[in-house]
This record gives sequence, structure tokens and C-alpha cells, in this order.
Amino acid sequence: MSRDANLKVVTHVTFITQDRVSSHCEQFIKYECHGSTLLNRNGSPYGWWVSRDSSKMTYWGGASVSGKCACGMTNSCANPRYGCNCDYDNNVWREDSGLLTDKTHLPVKQLRFGDVTSASGEQGYHTLGKLKCYGMA
Repeated sequence: MSRDANLKVVTHVTFITQDRVSSHCEQFIKYECHGSTLLNRNGSPYGWWVSRDSSKMTYWGGASVSGKCACGMTNSCANPRYGCNCDYDNNVWREDSGLLTDKTHLPVKQLRFGDVTSASGEQGYHTLGKLKCYGMA
């Protein structure tokens, strides 16, 4: 499943200007899962987000390392073998969420998810917050 982020309000050129004058930018991202893997169950991601320059980003909110979510950065995931709660993939409702803060990658242009087969009961819901920039660079 692929989902474009709605960026019609601000043009790319306007954002680049805002990015240069702001010291910080952030965007909230969340994935709620039931039997649906997010980033790294068997070595390749089922889900990712696409950066402003169309790069495939394989880290999630609250993380800065590929294949990890916020819980993976603090070693607090539901199963310590995985870098995200949703990678546990055990048919329990779980969530991975946090802020994306590398302003060179923001805003999120697109969200991609693959491990959601309705026949097997897999479910996933995403939330993408507004881009927020603040502070003087």
C-alpha cells in the first residue's frame, strides 16, 4: 500500500526557504499494527517513508538508525530481538511512533506499507502529523 502525503499547501521551494531559516523541523509519524511487520522482520523492510528528495527512509519516528523505531533506540521494544514494536508480529495491537527530526529529509512525501493482508487478519493504521519548523537558523 502506498500513500502520498498531502503537500499541496506549501510548495517545495517555499519549504526549502523555511528549512534554511529554521533551526529545527519535526514531523510526527505513527504506525499501529496487528500482525503487521513494519521495518525489519527478516532483513528487508515492509514499510518505509519517502523523504523530500524521494529517498527510501528505513528508520521510524524517534530513531536515527536504519531498521529502528524509538523503542529500538532505548532498548524498550516488545521483543528485544527487534528494533520496532511492530516487528514482533505476534497478533497483538502494538504501536511505533515518534518525531522525525532530520530536517534534510523532511517533509515526508509518501508512506509505504506491505505486510497487510486482510485474509490473514493483518492490520495497520498510520498517522502522519503536520510538519513543524521553529527557531532561527
